[in-house]
Amino acid sequence: MCHVHTQLFNQVIGLNMSQHKELQLNLPDITWLWISLFILSITLCISLWLFSNDITSERQALAHQVEYTNLSNDLSNASDYLTTEVRAFVMNGASKHLQNYWVEIDKTRTREKVLDRLEYLGAPSKELALLEQAKRNSDNLVLTEIRSMKLILLVIGVPEQMMPNAVREFRLTVDDYALSDGEKVKKAREIMFDEQYYQTKLQIMNPISTFIETMQNRVSRNAQDVRYRTDWMLTLIMVLSSLILFLLISVVWIQLFMAKNAEENIAAKVNLNSDLNE
Repeated sequence: MCHVHTQLFNQVIGLNMSQHKELQLNLPDITWLWISLFILSITLCISLWLFSNDITSERQALAHQVEYTNLSNDLSNASDYLTTEVRAFVMNGASKHLQNYWVEIDKTRTREKVLDRLEYLGAPSKELALLEQAKRNSDNLVLTEIRSMKLILLVIGVPEQMMPNAVREFRLTVDDYALSDGEKVKKAREIMFDEQYYQTKLQIMNPISTFIETMQNRVSRNAQDVRYRTDWMLTLIMVLSSLILFLLISVVWIQLFMAKNAEENIAAKVNLNSDLNE
């Protein structure tokens, strides 16, 4: 009888030792799974943050493209507006066109605001230089327009001290003063519609067109680079999410397996204890 009890006791001890060894083998695997899950989760969070930043960058680039285009059009439209008003004035002498012209130059200041806004948005210096060149060419054209205005104002009989400041300070040539009223009107209209005026207008519009083309190419390249990064990050996020899901399932399965083994071990110990007591 003692011999039987001894054999049963040795079986229990052997069983417990094998179970303890199995637990020792399983626990490190579970630990590495948790570590892997932690690392993958951190990597996934970083990837999501980078992905969000790329999406934001792409939206900002497209928004800037729209605003840059609108600003360049504003500069072009401002130049055309000045041309329209001064031409209307030299053709009919209506003071409202003269007033509209100088309100734009002195108060509205669309051209200056466009350059200030582009500088604030951080437009590349090479692109900004194109619009600055267009603005300088527009300023040069203003001198021609002032000359035309002054000729018409002299014909109307407006005293120089009553003229807008820039017009009053502009000095006509001796030949201009020597013209008759009819010749002054003819000269004023001629310089507003001649080939030189047209060529100067082209010198305003060409840099603006070059700016739009250069800006759109740059934004398009940047957007393409951002889309490539977002596609790559999206693929990485999907892979990381799949790995995390797989590891979670593995951890749950191993934990359940170990819990089941533990229950079986406890049941076996209870049965052996009952046999020993008998």
